[in-house]
Amino acid sequence: MSLDSVIETSPALWMATSGIIKNKAGNLVRPKPNDFQKFVSEVIEWCIENNERPRIVILKPRQKGSSTVSCACVYTFLRRFSGARCALIGDELDTSNNLAEIFSRYADMDDHAWSNEWFKTKLAFSNDSSCHKETANDPRAGMSSTFQVVLASEVAHWKKRGERNAESVLLSILNCVPDEPKTLVIVESTPNGASGAFYERWQKAVWFEDFKKGKKGNGFIRVFWPWYSFADSVETLPAEKEEEIKASITDSERNLMGLGATIPNLAWRRRIVGEKCGGDAELFNQEYPTDDVSCFLTSGRPRFDRSGVERIEVLTRKKQRTEGVLDPSGNSVVFRPTGSAEAWLWLWERPEYGRRYLIGVDTMTGASQVAGSTREPDCHSVIVLASGAFVSGKWIPPSVVGRLKPPCRVDIDVLALFVDRLSRFFGGCMVVPEVNNSGLALIELLKDAQTPIYQREIFNLRESKKAKALGWQTTEKTRTLAIETLATAIRDGDMDGGGINIYCPNILSELKTFVITDSGKAEAMSGNHDDDVLALSIAMATLDGATPYLAPSSTRGMPRDLLNAEKSLQANRRSYA
Repeated sequence: MSLDSVIETSPALWMATSGIIKNKAGNLVRPKPNDFQKFVSEVIEWCIENNERPRIVILKPRQKGSSTVSCACVYTFLRRFSGARCALIGDELDTSNNLAEIFSRYADMDDHAWSNEWFKTKLAFSNDSSCHKETANDPRAGMSSTFQVVLASEVAHWKKRGERNAESVLLSILNCVPDEPKTLVIVESTPNGASGAFYERWQKAVWFEDFKKGKKGNGFIRVFWPWYSFADSVETLPAEKEEEIKASITDSERNLMGLGATIPNLAWRRRIVGEKCGGDAELFNQEYPTDDVSCFLTSGRPRFDRSGVERIEVLTRKKQRTEGVLDPSGNSVVFRPTGSAEAWLWLWERPEYGRRYLIGVDTMTGASQVAGSTREPDCHSVIVLASGAFVSGKWIPPSVVGRLKPPCRVDIDVLALFVDRLSRFFGGCMVVPEVNNSGLALIELLKDAQTPIYQREIFNLRESKKAKALGWQTTEKTRTLAIETLATAIRDGDMDGGGINIYCPNILSELKTFVITDSGKAEAMSGNHDDDVLALSIAMATLDGATPYLAPSSTRGMPRDLLNAEKSLQANRRSYA
């Protein structure tokens, strides 16, 4: 293959050899594609070479060249393939005009020897390929047309309501594209809340490596690059300035360093927050995403206090868990550490004499188990919570000290066995199972095992007096109360008598994706679970009923072969940390 042919098949290579852009200073320059732009090009090249339909959804950071490379991909596609009609569509006319301007500049100043000519007034080429501007606000966008190429920009900012809402406009324009290999669709946007056409499409898309392995999702490939991975997201600092930043690092910045950000990255972030985001770090997180979860929450309405969740994120990296099982031993149970495959229990702290414990249980509904469901089934969530206490004058907040290993989808009789053993291991502590869904069956089995069960107060209409009933009844009122209790603890993490210590990454993940939706309800955002949030909320709401641990437990050692394997696993984890 000649060099010219190679250039024509690679948008990134064409940009570097023949493209012209207007840089941030307003000067016309030849771009040097960054790693993000090269990756977008690579994905499209691979799809065309492997007879796949290139469909990508880009979660874009500001000012990092997403629209520049997207237009280059569209431009080179139209010059390569004859008779391809392209729709450039933005949230507003200005966005569409900007895309058309980038596209026209490429064509006007392209010095590559293509085999076809450019007609600027028609936005067309002599190979019968052409470009057309549309806007998401146009009620007739894409109607009665066929397009082989679509570049949809800032989709998350398209209108969410009305007859021509984002979803209907996007579906309309995408339905104009045939299901053929020689077609191209690029959907790009900065985030704007955990709902809407862009968010839903992103959630159902797959990463490139998974796509190459045959996992197709909704047919779209995700592309995301965190802000700190760009070479221009750094600030050159003198040594004393670096030391000053190190001495003033916040929990949020410490989390960023845990992900891979450097001190020069943090210095750049601080400057951008001050100069371009009005001092609002939340706005920075939206405009310059760190990951593909928190950016949607930042731009939306997360239920739990962000600084509190960041404090918990630090805790999850500091404290390691032990995996194992609980084996019966006479009238008690013992903890036996095991390898991950055998384990059904995660433990962060052993029971301590005099400390009070309680187990919150949220059983899976079974509703998401139906055939044809595209959502991953929900799970049982069983969480051990230790109450807060002053130890040697220092406040230790309520802490998640153990849980059944997720995802837990065992049968109810097996779940009852696990829960009973867990209760006995923590000194016969009280269990708070939710009575909704399969909770009633669990309660009957726990009663047979004489496991201590939480009792709620009800009003007996027949006898006109108060009575007791087993388990936690979830209603709109009690659900709100429980979530509010957990939210307060997360918010007040640095206050004596308050706060909560959470070391579990699964719980952390659910806290991050628990939002206030457009309907006003606090729940997991689409495509995510809230089993752990609800189990923990129930435990926090009933923590006054936690029972003291009065009997020491014994621990059986791990067999030598498993111990060596576990040590090797831990060493590998540390090397990757």
